Amino acid sequence: SETRQYYSLVYTKKSTETEEQYYQRLVTKESFESDLNCARRIYILHIVFPSLPLWYEDQYYSYVKSFYETYYRKEQSESEEVYLKRVFTKCTGESEENFWKRVKLVQKTFSDYQCWYNKEYLQKLDACKCVSGVSSEAELKKKVESENNSEESEGARKAKLACLQVFFKSSKKSSKKVQTTEESQEEEVSYGSSSKCN
Repeated sequence: SETRQYYSLVYTKKSTETEEQYYQRLVTKESFESDLNCARRIYILHIVFPSLPLWYEDQYYSYVKSFYETYYRKEQSESEEVYLKRVFTKCTGESEENFWKRVKLVQKTFSDYQCWYNKEYLQKLDACKCVSGVSSEAELKKKVESENNSEESEGARKAKLACLQVFFKSSKKSSKKVQTTEESQEEEVSYGSSSKCN
């Protein structure tokens, strides 16, 4: 398309640029851009140049953090399920490994969103079906590592595991002991299906 050709021409790395300079040029907001339009432009760049480490590697997170904050923020009109489907949808040209790395960065950006830790929602997603019937982090690791998917590299499995382990780690953190009355009765309070992403 003409749009792809334009972006490919204007945003191809110059021979005089270092990798860091190039990435900085891609994500720098133009004077005429709103935050949303800047995020949309960066998303198109993500599609045109899907394999750039810029989008997925922790070392470049500071470059793309504002993009993630704008583009992947949960809209008020979105339910938790709709939001998760949006995040867990593969981008054009995205490899399996990079898909999981991107989702992990979205989780990192919005770590206070409780929907990441809701197994009921996660197991409805095609990409996350391996959490179904799993009750511990060790069990999840065993299940992911035993999956025989020819499309998944070892790196992809590791990225997937790192992403989905968040559910179990945060479930433990979110469970609190609440003491009641003088009998010191304890009841466990954990995030349930009604928890919100806000």
